[in-house]
Amino acid sequence: MQQLKRHQDEARTELAEALHSKTKEGREEKIQGLRKTSRKRLADVLTDEQEARWKAMAGAPFDGKFRYDDYEN
Repeated sequence: MQQLKRHQDEARTELAEALHSKTKEGREEKIQGLRKTSRKRLADVLTDEQEARWKAMAGAPFDGKFRYDDYEN
């Protein structure tokens, strides 16, 4: 739980930095990378059984697109 909490705090900090950066250039790509990193951190902490339960609870991956390029500071 402590590892997951630490990873969650890190992810929030990284996302906030990306959203509030002075330049919009590459913002969406940066956020997509952070999302992948966050999922990997979670998978690294969970056992195989826990990961399977997580995937079952989360359901199908979101296949839409978030747009952060219009986000204003």
